Amino acid sequence: MPNQNVSIFNDVLGPVMRGPSSSHTAASVRIAHVARALCHGEYKKIQIQYDPNGSLATTAGPQGSDMGLAAGFLGFQCSDERVANSLQLIKDSGIDFGTIVTPVTEDSHPNTYKIVIDEGKHVVIALSTGGGAITIKTLDGIPINGHGDRHLCLLFFKDRSPDGMLANLQSKTISKGWINTKECSTPTGSCIVIESAKEIKSEALEFPNRDNLIDEIMIPCVMPVPRPGGIQLPFTTTAEMQQFMEAQDAPMELWEAALYYESARSGLSRPDCLQKAEDLIALYQQSLEEATLKGTTFSDRILGPQAQNFSDNLNKGTLLDLGLTNQIIKKTTLYMEVKSAFGLIIAGPTAGSCAVVPGSILSLAEAREMSRTEAAKMLLIAGLVGVLIATKSTFAAEEGGCQAECGAAGSMAAAALCWGQGGSSRQCIAAASMTIQSVLGMVCDPIANRVEAPCLYRNINTASMAACSANMALCSFAAVIPYDEVIAAHWEVCKLLPRSLRCTGLGGLAAQPTSRALESKMASISCGSCSCSGNGVATGDGEFVSLKW
Repeated sequence: MPNQNVSIFNDVLGPVMRGPSSSHTAASVRIAHVARALCHGEYKKIQIQYDPNGSLATTAGPQGSDMGLAAGFLGFQCSDERVANSLQLIKDSGIDFGTIVTPVTEDSHPNTYKIVIDEGKHVVIALSTGGGAITIKTLDGIPINGHGDRHLCLLFFKDRSPDGMLANLQSKTISKGWINTKECSTPTGSCIVIESAKEIKSEALEFPNRDNLIDEIMIPCVMPVPRPGGIQLPFTTTAEMQQFMEAQDAPMELWEAALYYESARSGLSRPDCLQKAEDLIALYQQSLEEATLKGTTFSDRILGPQAQNFSDNLNKGTLLDLGLTNQIIKKTTLYMEVKSAFGLIIAGPTAGSCAVVPGSILSLAEAREMSRTEAAKMLLIAGLVGVLIATKSTFAAEEGGCQAECGAAGSMAAAALCWGQGGSSRQCIAAASMTIQSVLGMVCDPIANRVEAPCLYRNINTASMAACSANMALCSFAAVIPYDEVIAAHWEVCKLLPRSLRCTGLGGLAAQPTSRALESKMASISCGSCSCSGNGVATGDGEFVSLKW
């Protein structure tokens, strides 16, 4: 859903994670970290409730929500290697952890989590809104409506807080660097909620009268970049961005506009933002290098290794000569295999579409022998285009199908490629526009409920489309519809897609007999790592399953 104050590093280029899906695995890790802090890390029973009419009722298991929640309650981060085994580890810990499909009336979002801890002692209502982004709706009935990007202090009082307590704390808001202080009623009394971009220390509260204080809970920021107060963004639309860039004394490029935007959003300096982008480029390169050297294996996979097969055939000269696009296909394929093997990835903008941007940017950077800094500038342009999309539309396949994931990723990559080849800002936005125009209506129907196929094919095809769009823009093909209007159409079409085609596993390819048979087969696999390759399906035990034409 449209989001305000989108951050390039929180919401577009990230999270850095392991697992099949950012909106399932990474988001649930973050949600569980918040719930864990609410309980001071102490609990015996955790029940996760999924609404039967939402997406999670059918996808939470195969796409990693259950796994991510278990990992978060165990204190693991999204990037922890132990995430893959978290369900077994939480069972071994003695915690009673389970899920149930039952009506959840607190919110109608398709990715709504209701977490009931110790028979209702604590209850968390939270949403996964796409690409690892979250919204914490309520904590024990207290309205939060936050995004995990601020530190929270909850002060629970029996009956009511002492006279003057709220005013006392509010008077310290500026001096302590807090952002907001408010009081809410609870069933047994009241709660004062303090928000801050910096960690809140108990001793910093400095209130002598603790009469009626029942509990003091500190909940950490779970996003990479805390959200400061008083944000004044330079722009949120393409039209505003154009005005901002044209108003500068010297000509400004898109990557510079991205630095101005993220600096205003996060409070980081522009050099620090550029460095973060360079660090992400280094992480992309590291993951691909490790996968090239070691290969990728994991038991719960449909597809065997494809990247090496493609590379071998490319070297033999048996493939069509597509030039740079063949390098994009190779890198995109390999990065998707890293994801499927629980390697470390950057979910930009989502895990399901994570390979489009690095496959495109790193291929062009390598071909043109660019420095890491120049590659980082391309990445910032991709991130900026992602901001424009997320502000007015969505990255969540559960809300808009694959046009929300691969469609957005392709648009981001197209702008980056266009700039990398010398395109103007106007041409870069045209490339982004033509890409999304070409994928409107693309559904999300993962085969066997795994984020592999047709996800791999759609990553490859949207990355290839990004290259085509960049070339069209470089030749000054007219995008015709302004990019802001294209994004508006994107959101409109997202809302028109039926639930069965929005990452529920209920329609399209996911509902076909072969998909259902594979889902059953994969559910029965519990051993070995995939060692298959070729034109078939690798099951976890290495068995090769031939496919009908």
